[in-house]
Formats: sequence, structure tokens, C-alpha cells
Amino acid sequence: MQLIYIIAILFVVLIFFIVLFLKIDWKEIDRNNRQYYVDGYHIYYDRKILRKINSVTNHKKETI
Repeated sequence: MQLIYIIAILFVVLIFFIVLFLKIDWKEIDRNNRQYYVDGYHIYYDRKILRKINSVTNHKKETI
């Protein structure tokens, strides 16, 4: 009798993970992951930082 309960619990858990797996929006996860480089840096913030650094260095060149 206890074996039936164990099998039933395992079956319910398996069904839960299958449903969860099917509900995941893999395209959205992939779209989100493309915003990061391999090193883990975020593309948007890297560009923002570089833009700010370039504007500061250009401003310094203009004042000199």
C-alpha cells in the first residue's frame, strides 16, 4: 500500500514538472539572455557607460 502512495507522489511530481516545462516561454528566456555578453556583462549598460566615457573624454579634448 505504501508503494502505491510513493508511485502516486512521484507521478504527480512528474506531471507537475512536465506542465511547468511546457508553460515556460523559452523564446522570451532566449531573448532575455541575448542582452548579456558571454562574460555576463549587460549590452545596454556597457553601451551606456561607453557613451558617457566618450562624452567626457570628448568634452575634455574640446576644453584643452
